[in-house]
Amino acid sequence: MRQIKTWLTTIAVLLCSGTIKANYSWEEEDFEIDGIYYSINNFLDKTVSVVNPGVSYGYTPDAPYKGDIVIPETVTFENEVYRINRISDYAFYCCYGLTSITLSDSITEIGYMAFRDCVKLSSIVLPKKLTYLSTYVFFGCTLKELYFKNSCTTCDELGGSINYIYVPQKSYYENTWLSKNYSDHIIEYVSFDQN
Repeated sequence: MRQIKTWLTTIAVLLCSGTIKANYSWEEEDFEIDGIYYSINNFLDKTVSVVNPGVSYGYTPDAPYKGDIVIPETVTFENEVYRINRISDYAFYCCYGLTSITLSDSITEIGYMAFRDCVKLSSIVLPKKLTYLSTYVFFGCTLKELYFKNSCTTCDELGGSINYIYVPQKSYYENTWLSKNYSDHIIEYVSFDQN
């Protein structure tokens, strides 16, 4: 009985602290700055995720992101500076008007179907600190180019059609899902220049 009480108390503390959330819904700790919507991940380490406020279980009636989007490294909200470290599940889902996106190197995770059906998005440069690229991130996209600035430790099925995948070290991806499904599309580059 004591273990169950301890376990329930731990879960309650984590939920209240913002360390974990049961399901995504627009909440008080969510905010918008310069047309980009954020959700606070953790108040203690001051991190936020980019979110899509219209998404409810994969449905978004009005995609908020169009044109060229730049995700900065930090954002200030209520006199606190937060580091942007995640692109949430479905963050850019069905953003048909999204033509380009620049992701800051502070981003370490990109969530499930984050760019699903972004049909005008033709290339993307993944952040240098990216460690987790979830499943079907580019489902419904037709990317001409996908750039990895660094070696991503977890890369699941990307979805979508990708013509060229540029990686810093081809051997790193030899026994991964990426090499098994896109081996003819992977190109190793010597140095990375985004311009």
